[in-house]
Amino acid sequence: MKRIMDDEKKALYVKTLLMSGIIITAVTIAKKEKSVGWSYDSNAGVVFGSVLSNLAGHSEKAGTIQTLLKSYANQQSM
Repeated sequence: MKRIMDDEKKALYVKTLLMSGIIITAVTIAKKEKSVGWSYDSNAGVVFGSVLSNLAGHSEKAGTIQTLLKSYANQQSM
C-alpha cells in the first residue's frame, strides 16, 4: 500500500531534501506538480527558487531570486 503524504509533510520533506543537497529527488517530486499555477501552494516553487539560487551562487546581487526563494520557502499549505 502506497502512503500519500499530506501537503505540509511533503513540503517539509522537499525543503529537507534541498537543504541536504538531494536536488534530483526534490526535482522529481516537483515534476509531479500541476502545470497551471505550479509555483504557488506547491513544492515546485521552492524547488525552482532553490535551483535558481544555487545557479546564481547564492549571490547577494541576485536579490530578486533570493526574494522569490524566501517567498516560496515561507508559504504554508492551506
